[in-house]
Amino acid sequence: MKEMQNMRWSYPFQPLLLLAADWGMVVLAEELAYALRQSWLPIANPGFYIPGFYLYILVPAIFLAFLQSPSAKFRRFPTWKMAQIVFRAVFFSILTIALLMYFGKVGAVVSRLFVAMTGVFAFVFVVSARFLLREILNRNHLMEVPVLFVGAGETAAELVKTLEAQGGCGMKVIGFIADTPMAVRLRGRYRLLGHMEHLERVLHLTGVQH
Repeated sequence: MKEMQNMRWSYPFQPLLLLAADWGMVVLAEELAYALRQSWLPIANPGFYIPGFYLYILVPAIFLAFLQSPSAKFRRFPTWKMAQIVFRAVFFSILTIALLMYFGKVGAVVSRLFVAMTGVFAFVFVVSARFLLREILNRNHLMEVPVLFVGAGETAAELVKTLEAQGGCGMKVIGFIADTPMAVRLRGRYRLLGHMEHLERVLHLTGVQH
């Protein structure tokens, strides 16, 4: 039960960790684009300047608004799906910033080249950070969602095998509820917490929601 309590307390911090990682990667992308636009490119403009409000608050907030909404289960996504989600978020972020530049008359403050470079770098950095974060969390079984299986036959065993092959996908199997004997592959590795008639009590005691 103590382990269950620790899991319930640690899992809610995962969205905050993802938010911090995304913000850091977007700001890093901006900083690189800013340096290129101001000093490093052949067409650099030494007088190019962006106020800190745009650099650290407004632009990252736009990116985070699109990045966070579909990403709550990023640990369960294959890499191609994760990259697809990030690409869409970056695309709509750049589109929103472009519209703000046009209607808000801030083109003199935030150049189009800077925005384009920020979008490219943000995509690369965010995908890389999420991939590393996913691998670290999954391989070390950190901040996992407790999961209770109803049924303990061969189908359940195959599902568990798939989860294990993918590092758990952010889920921790705490046990099974079943009226039939557990599959041989599951015996000795997982607990049979009761029969179907005990389901409500087990849910109450463990606090499992999945």
